[in-house]
Amino acid sequence: MSGDVILHVDSKWGDRKYTNYQYHGLRLEAYVTDYVSINYNLGLGKRKYDNKWQFHTPLGAAVGAPLFGIGLVSALTPEKTETCGGYDQFGNETEGGEYDFYGNHVGCETDKKYGWGVFGILGIALIVIPDGISVTLPLGDYFKISPYVNLLGADIGSRPDNGNNAIYFNYSWSIGSRFAFLNNRGLELSANWEYGGSRKIHRSPFFGFSVGYNFAHY
Repeated sequence: MSGDVILHVDSKWGDRKYTNYQYHGLRLEAYVTDYVSINYNLGLGKRKYDNKWQFHTPLGAAVGAPLFGIGLVSALTPEKTETCGGYDQFGNETEGGEYDFYGNHVGCETDKKYGWGVFGILGIALIVIPDGISVTLPLGDYFKISPYVNLLGADIGSRPDNGNNAIYFNYSWSIGSRFAFLNNRGLELSANWEYGGSRKIHRSPFFGFSVGYNFAHY
């Protein structure tokens, strides 16, 4: 239903470039209408043959989080510039003097420049962009099928074909469908099939399952 928010714990297994790949993570699903939801995926994958890890995050969060950090630091530590009248009470010109040329007490004013602070706003805007969307097709009161497409993901990790420990930032995508059982207490159990991959890593099918809880039932 519109407004429902479901937190899932996901596990899936696949065969990215013959690597026997497994993935475990969290998926936040927020319904924007009764049948359409947006997905945020965050998790850790691992290749069995070399034990190399791969971290998955929404693409917007991968770019937006550093920008938000830059903006936050700038907002907390602004550049300060102090402007004073330039004269002391005796009419002598001096730096930091709180009187103006005519002997009026004008004090000092402090200007704050936040520099990169605007990047914090841009970072927040990018962080809220989801991985993808799902369309829910109810099958009675206790079952549903949800085709989904995730086109805005990112994988951070080493490539299986590079022969070194260099870290790569790769675009990630997937399409699939999920069959779920749900009860009247907010619990969801589901199994899914998907096809996807990362840039410069072979695409492959994945099979998985998840356990979720709908906070609308809290």
